[in-house]
Amino acid sequence: MATGKKMLRSRKPARKQAEEAVSVLLRWADEDVTRESLLHTPRRVARGIHKWGVSMVTSQRMGTFGTARSTRTEFLQVPGRS
Repeated sequence: MATGKKMLRSRKPARKQAEEAVSVLLRWADEDVTRESLLHTPRRVARGIHKWGVSMVTSQRMGTFGTARSTRTEFLQVPGRS
Protein backbone atom coordinates (compact mmCIF):
# COMPACT_ATOMS: atom_id res chain seq x y z
CA MET A 1 0.00 0.00 0.00
CA ALA A 2 1.42 3.39 -1.04
CA THR A 3 1.57 6.20 1.48
CA GLY A 4 2.37 9.91 1.68
CA LYS A 5 4.02 11.55 -1.31
CA LYS A 6 4.29 8.28 -3.21
CA MET A 7 0.51 7.86 -3.14
CA LEU A 8 -0.05 11.45 -4.28
CA ARG A 9 2.41 11.08 -7.13
CA SER A 10 0.69 7.96 -8.43
CA ARG A 11 -2.58 9.88 -8.67
CA LYS A 12 -1.09 12.99 -10.31
CA PRO A 13 -2.52 13.53 -13.80
CA ALA A 14 -0.12 13.79 -16.71
CA ARG A 15 0.54 17.24 -18.14
CA LYS A 16 -1.41 16.28 -21.27
CA GLN A 17 -4.44 15.53 -19.08
CA ALA A 18 -4.09 18.93 -17.39
CA GLU A 19 -3.94 20.64 -20.78
CA GLU A 20 -7.05 18.78 -21.90
CA ALA A 21 -8.85 19.89 -18.73
CA VAL A 22 -8.08 23.52 -19.60
CA SER A 23 -9.41 22.92 -23.12
CA VAL A 24 -12.60 21.48 -21.66
CA LEU A 25 -13.07 24.58 -19.50
CA LEU A 26 -12.51 26.84 -22.50
CA ARG A 27 -15.09 24.91 -24.53
CA TRP A 28 -17.47 25.05 -21.54
CA ALA A 29 -17.05 28.85 -21.62
CA ASP A 30 -18.12 28.65 -25.29
CA GLU A 31 -14.65 29.51 -26.61
CA ASP A 32 -13.28 28.17 -29.87
CA VAL A 33 -10.14 26.32 -28.74
CA THR A 34 -8.95 26.11 -32.36
CA ARG A 35 -8.79 29.91 -32.58
CA GLU A 36 -5.19 30.99 -33.15
CA SER A 37 -5.01 33.14 -30.01
CA LEU A 38 -6.11 30.17 -27.87
CA LEU A 39 -4.04 27.39 -29.44
CA HIS A 40 -1.28 27.48 -26.81
CA THR A 41 -3.43 28.56 -23.86
CA PRO A 42 -3.95 25.07 -22.38
CA ARG A 43 -0.18 24.50 -22.34
CA ARG A 44 0.52 27.94 -20.82
CA VAL A 45 -2.13 27.50 -18.12
CA ALA A 46 -0.98 23.98 -17.19
CA ARG A 47 2.66 25.12 -17.05
CA GLY A 48 1.74 28.18 -14.97
CA ILE A 49 -0.29 26.19 -12.45
CA HIS A 50 2.50 23.63 -12.17
CA LYS A 51 5.13 26.33 -11.56
CA TRP A 52 2.86 28.02 -9.02
CA GLY A 53 2.40 24.74 -7.12
CA VAL A 54 6.13 23.98 -7.15
CA SER A 55 6.96 27.48 -5.91
CA MET A 56 4.39 27.13 -3.12
CA VAL A 57 5.98 23.88 -1.91
CA THR A 58 9.48 25.37 -2.12
CA SER A 59 8.44 28.52 -0.24
CA GLN A 60 6.72 26.47 2.43
CA ARG A 61 9.81 24.29 2.94
CA MET A 62 12.02 27.37 3.21
CA GLY A 63 9.58 29.10 5.54
CA THR A 64 9.43 32.15 3.31
CA PHE A 65 5.76 32.28 2.43
CA GLY A 66 3.12 31.43 5.05
CA THR A 67 1.27 28.17 4.68
CA ALA A 68 0.29 26.75 1.33
CA ARG A 69 -3.34 26.65 2.46
CA SER A 70 -3.54 30.31 3.51
CA THR A 71 -1.66 31.52 0.44
CA ARG A 72 -3.79 29.53 -1.96
CA THR A 73 -6.94 30.78 -0.26
CA GLU A 74 -5.75 34.38 -0.66
CA PHE A 75 -4.95 33.72 -4.33
CA LEU A 76 -8.41 32.31 -5.01
CA GLN A 77 -10.44 34.97 -3.20
CA VAL A 78 -12.53 37.31 -5.31
CA PRO A 79 -11.46 40.94 -4.80
CA GLY A 80 -13.93 42.85 -2.65
CA ARG A 81 -15.27 39.72 -0.97
CA SER A 82 -14.11 38.01 2.18
